[in-house]
Amino acid sequence: MPRITKAQREALLNKGPAMKMPRIIAGCVMLSVLCAAPGAHARLWEALHCGKYDIAMIPGKYHIPRENGGGCDPTYPGNLCDSKAHYYDYKTQSHRLDRWVVLDKQGYETFTGRRCRSFSEEEYGK
Repeated sequence: MPRITKAQREALLNKGPAMKMPRIIAGCVMLSVLCAAPGAHARLWEALHCGKYDIAMIPGKYHIPRENGGGCDPTYPGNLCDSKAHYYDYKTQSHRLDRWVVLDKQGYETFTGRRCRSFSEEEYGK
């Protein structure tokens, strides 16, 4: 039986630098997954509080027509395939509120004169 040198034994015990790299990569991936905000990236819309009203803003990327590479079907009745953001009632998401939501001079959305603010993470969970 061949004898193992001290250097070979240390290499086997430490598993060498080639075996440490997958652990480092796995640790970095796990850290990035734990630090990411899971709910914010998965939402289709942004929810806004405007006084006592709650409004959902659906971005324009969901209103791009199919012929331009989007997923909006212009042949379906009621679809707005104009590549613009649209505002809906948050609870029903069927009543469109576009004509009442405007930007003020500072660039904030306002609904019937009330400045809107985004939902907090806790409010999204309710």
